[in-house]
Amino acid sequence: MAEIKIRTSEELIRKLERLSGEQADEVAKRAVYVGAGFMAEKVKESLRGVVSEKATGDLEKSLGITPIKLNRDGDWAAKIG
Repeated sequence: MAEIKIRTSEELIRKLERLSGEQADEVAKRAVYVGAGFMAEKVKESLRGVVSEKATGDLEKSLGITPIKLNRDGDWAAKIG
């Protein structure tokens, strides 16, 4: 499974630290959702490039993003599938 890790600048970390826990979580969830949406589009583009007589496009149409949840490492995460 593909995984994206984002490295943040010290300035961004300081700004995020000023937020309350709930606000920081909301910002993190929005960032994960935007990143997952970008990746989902890239996967769809790759699927469109598959040349096959049997290709129906159903896989591309069914692709989606799971709800964003905390993973076992304590990071906000979403899956694309």
